[in-house]
Amino acid sequence: MQLSEQLDAAVVQLNQAMEHTIQQCPTQYLWGYGRYKQPRQEAAASADEGGAA
Repeated sequence: MQLSEQLDAAVVQLNQAMEHTIQQCPTQYLWGYGRYKQPRQEAAASADEGGAA
């Protein structure tokens, strides 16, 4: 795939390629990746109390 020289167009091309790849076998995609999710209340409270980290 030849990427566009324009940044916006290249980003769209990459997103479309990723979407196409995921649609080929969606069960292989890591849907549950929670890097930016907030911790659950009980996990946060346990860490504050010196629980397992």
